[in-house]
Amino acid sequence: MKLSKLLIIAIAALFFSACTTEEDGSFTRHELVFQVCMGNNETRAITDNSWSEGDFIFVKVGEDVKQYKITFDENSIPIAEGVDADNTFFWEDLAGSSVTVTAWSFGKKYVDSLKGTITLERDQSNEEDFYNCDFLYAPSATIKKADVSQLTFYHQMARVNINIKCDEEAEISSVELGTLEMASPCFLEATFTEPTASTDEESDPNHGVFDIVFDDGEGDEEEEREPVIPCQVSTVSNFDASYAVILIPFPIESFGISITLSDGSKYSYIGGIYESPNDNIYPFDPGTVNTFNITIRNKELTVDGFVDASGLPLDPVSVNDWSIHQ
Repeated sequence: MKLSKLLIIAIAALFFSACTTEEDGSFTRHELVFQVCMGNNETRAITDNSWSEGDFIFVKVGEDVKQYKITFDENSIPIAEGVDADNTFFWEDLAGSSVTVTAWSFGKKYVDSLKGTITLERDQSNEEDFYNCDFLYAPSATIKKADVSQLTFYHQMARVNINIKCDEEAEISSVELGTLEMASPCFLEATFTEPTASTDEESDPNHGVFDIVFDDGEGDEEEEREPVIPCQVSTVSNFDASYAVILIPFPIESFGISITLSDGSKYSYIGGIYESPNDNIYPFDPGTVNTFNITIRNKELTVDGFVDASGLPLDPVSVNDWSIHQ
């Protein structure tokens, strides 16, 4: 049994170091390709698998960035390989038998640099736009020529799930997060600082740090507060509709949800969300899933996920207590 395991490892290493080659004149060049996996796939913008065929992966070695894409081998293992020869790293072009690699992906969105501002879609109702907001990052890893090249990606954004059960005659027409009237913005622009290896117990080697961009382009540092439209996803059991949205992680004191019903009425609700009774902010941390279950019954709204300052669940509120928009 032990011999068989060693044989499998040897064959895998041989596959990634020798079989992925390109003929260049009189000699063979060895491509650097990767097996890719997910460190926290429960936050992924898709649920059937952790990757989608044709996803872009941007691989960085030193200051050089090349565009890779996702394919699947005969065992359905996701593989990242260069989109063409110019976008492929070859061992013959690299110094030594090992290299340090970082990588990132925004689905099928072309993002070849993490410098500058990262911007998410405000309207994520389209599945492609929702998926392309999903920012994955593979922390620095040392890849050796003799080993299987593997990169582990971690979800950098926060995902919000909203499940709604409506027992009224009117049906759910649309859902929005945050409004101009409420101080509960959903931030969609930020700069990103990549994680670094550290012995500090409080540091996170797998997730970077976001700094929100407040400048509105006219010199006024005011956060944008237009509503964010989530994507309707597969309905969770016992609910009438489910939605999800990808947001930039940021500590906020409260969170607003607006629901429009089929009779044209639009109701907005804002509630405090707290990590603990003694903490008045709830951090939408990188790689986390935040779920709010909403029930509309007898003209009252109950939200599972909102609590008061003491940490106790909020009592149901009537529609008269909502901010009503016609």
